[in-house]
Amino acid sequence: MQLNSKIEVGEIIKTLESGEVKVKIKRNAKCGGCSYSALCHPFGKDFMIITALNTKGAKIGDKVEVGFSVMSSNKAVLILYIIPLIFFIMGAILGFYINPFHNKDLSSSLSGIFLLIISFLGIYLYHKLLIKDQPQLTPTIIRIIDEKR
Repeated sequence: MQLNSKIEVGEIIKTLESGEVKVKIKRNAKCGGCSYSALCHPFGKDFMIITALNTKGAKIGDKVEVGFSVMSSNKAVLILYIIPLIFFIMGAILGFYINPFHNKDLSSSLSGIFLLIISFLGIYLYHKLLIKDQPQLTPTIIRIIDEKR
């Protein structure tokens, strides 16, 4: 898997008991092509919130640099868009022919949605296993830029 390093500047907004922190990072034009962008939680249109390891002891309000590795955008597009689309179409086709609800339209729709949800759960579990096997994918605080006083 091809990984590229990325560094973003953000502000600590919350500390977690696990030693991790929530970091608010301003979105930029490159966010759309980032493999991590689907895992960032939206905070309005201009910001995203990520969870990062706090190896530098940063506190709420500190401005920090967050480093993480991202996979190639082609693989991210495949995982986040193409696979769920394939699962949805497979579910719709299977639901149409199996017809468990005795209504082909309803069976097709519900089966498609069910397999779509299954695909997203699978992607979530894949992400968790990938981070466990490759800790360099976990966002980490690499430097405190400015401490809140």
